[in-house]
Amino acid sequence: MVYISKATPGEAVIVHSEAKCITLVDNITFNDEITEYISESVDVRDYNRFVLCVDKSATGSPGNLIVQVQVSPDGESWYDLLSGPFADLRWEATAGDQHEAVSEDCAFCYMRVKVSATGTTATDTFTCSVKLLLKS
Repeated sequence: MVYISKATPGEAVIVHSEAKCITLVDNITFNDEITEYISESVDVRDYNRFVLCVDKSATGSPGNLIVQVQVSPDGESWYDLLSGPFADLRWEATAGDQHEAVSEDCAFCYMRVKVSATGTTATDTFTCSVKLLLKS
């Protein structure tokens, strides 16, 4: 939905678009038992831009945390998004706690994320949350 602010003659018209925030990954710890997580799919047909917000922390010395954005035309067949920064969203344990966001156009029907961790054990872990901000 688009909102248009009233303007007096000579002023610019301000257009506001609706935004939606969805938690795809909610504070999951990746360790020797959990090394991969695939989120629920989200219908993104009504939106034209998205921001992916990733919060991660590491304990000990795990290897890498990889966040892969996947898209689908039908909610059944999934494809890795290789555009821009989404070709390889990867964090190393040595990077410490991080809170990062990346943005891209949204030109597909469905979206989800796959999070994978390497080098994790019972004591070498990653904890991760991923939020999706959609803008129309």
